[in-house]
Amino acid sequence: MAPPTKYKDPRRPEDVQEFQLPVVPDEERDGDMLGMLPLAFTFIAIIFKYPSFAWGSLALAIISLTTQRRTQPSASSPSSMLSFSMMALVMSYMNAFNQKQASLRKEEN
Repeated sequence: MAPPTKYKDPRRPEDVQEFQLPVVPDEERDGDMLGMLPLAFTFIAIIFKYPSFAWGSLALAIISLTTQRRTQPSASSPSSMLSFSMMALVMSYMNAFNQKQASLRKEEN
C-alpha cells in the first residue's frame, strides 16, 4: 500500500478545489502588451508599407519607454524598439517618395 500523502483524492467531487487566480498589484504586472504591440505594428508597417502603423508603433514605443519600471536591469529593449519603429516610419515614407519620383520620371519621358 502506498504511503499516505498530504493531498486529498481529486477524483472525489467534495475534494475538488476551484482555481483562484492570484491577485497581482499593478506595479508588479508585466508590460508585455506595451512591448509587443509596437513590435507587431512595426512589422506590419515594414511589410505592408503602412505609415499609420509606423506612427502607431512609434507612439507605443515611446509610451513603453516612458512607463517602464526603473528597476529593470536593461533598457535596451524599449530603446531598440524605438529605433526599430523609427526605421519602419522612414521605410514606409521612403516607399511613397520613391513611387512619387518614379511617376515624375515617367511624366518627363
